[in-house]
Amino acid sequence: LYYGYFLNTGTYSTYIVPNQPAGTDVSVGGINNSGSFCGIVLQPPYTTYQIFVSLNGEVTVFQVEGSDNENCFGMNDSGTAVGFYTDGAGVEHGWMRTASGNITTINVPAASTTAGTAPCAGTVGGSSAAGINNQGFISGHYWDKKFNEHAFIRTPAGKFVTLNVPGAY
Repeated sequence: LYYGYFLNTGTYSTYIVPNQPAGTDVSVGGINNSGSFCGIVLQPPYTTYQIFVSLNGEVTVFQVEGSDNENCFGMNDSGTAVGFYTDGAGVEHGWMRTASGNITTINVPAASTTAGTAPCAGTVGGSSAAGINNQGFISGHYWDKKFNEHAFIRTPAGKFVTLNVPGAY
């Protein structure tokens, strides 16, 4: 059994998502400056991950439509959360969920649309959102059609800037 946890001034505290069945695993993935946070739950029989957001103490558990596996990595101070989900074909897609519950899928235009073997990461494909700042800029990574990995930034207007570290796959 796995619990989420927080570290505050040297003290650890565990976190269990309310109203989940006994034996549910929890992982906390992102927290903002006001103490709202997000993560994932895995309920018995441990086959499908779901995302949760805790906004000002109110917890919502949800699943992005079409997902088989998902995660939440970041949340900004307005309560917008980001992460990824994997579809049935094994392709990752980024997502963004506003505090009001609107979900937007994030796919970098240059990203692969199928899963394949990456030079250093096994079977991969698609896009993954990893962080969001208070201005709404989203960072993440994607795999191109040759399954090489690249970084991206998505502007609040939805434009993509791709980044390549010299010498990286």
